Amino acid sequence: MVDSAPEGHEGGNTRYAGQMVGAGTDYEALKKYHENLAAPLKPDKETFNNLIEGMANMSEYFEKYLGVKPVSMKKLLAGTPSTKYVTEYPELPYDDYLVHNGTSDAALWKLLRQKVLDRSEKITVWYSSPAKHLIQDGGSKIVLGAQIERNHVLRNIKANNGVVLTVGGFENNKEMIQTFLQSSYLSLIGSLYNKGDGIKMLEEVNAQLWNMRSLNHLVNFMAFHQGKKKAFVRHML
Repeated sequence: MVDSAPEGHEGGNTRYAGQMVGAGTDYEALKKYHENLAAPLKPDKETFNNLIEGMANMSEYFEKYLGVKPVSMKKLLAGTPSTKYVTEYPELPYDDYLVHNGTSDAALWKLLRQKVLDRSEKITVWYSSPAKHLIQDGGSKIVLGAQIERNHVLRNIKANNGVVLTVGGFENNKEMIQTFLQSSYLSLIGSLYNKGDGIKMLEEVNAQLWNMRSLNHLVNFMAFHQGKKKAFVRHML
């Protein structure tokens, strides 16, 4: 595993997010719900089905790999004014799972991090080691590995079973924010190391960009600047 951030700042936005994991129990209902959310667009079938299968079996994943029973946000907030925090319509099959009775405290990230450290004999972690490029076969275009900058040296790393990119967003790349979001007034939260590098790597191998204007945000406060009122948004891509 490689992370562009130094040790102590690793983890991307996972450590800053609300620590909630999308889940549910009814595969067919989840599938129909998310198909309707995506309409009229048609997501890649295999990827979409894998996503829904993972959500439908999230409880099993929590217990098997994280060693905890998930806490349902739906049940936790049922009957409270915060019920709509989980879904727009609580009767729908979607839920959010927590690793304990609490949010926005890095609990999920801490648990995931510890599980990696517990397997240090099998998992090597390189900090301050940003990925620079994907390495492709010239003919088939299959991704064979990645080029990593480690201690100021570029290293070509061969992958045996594929490369997983957790690319994060581009909230610390002002040029990409202007290009895709067309906004100049965003007060950002999240990892300082999310600069859109992973997205650029994907563009190099001709991946198609989609829905780049979407963002998750909370309107945080209004401020006056030079006599004009401007909206400042806390933003996490």
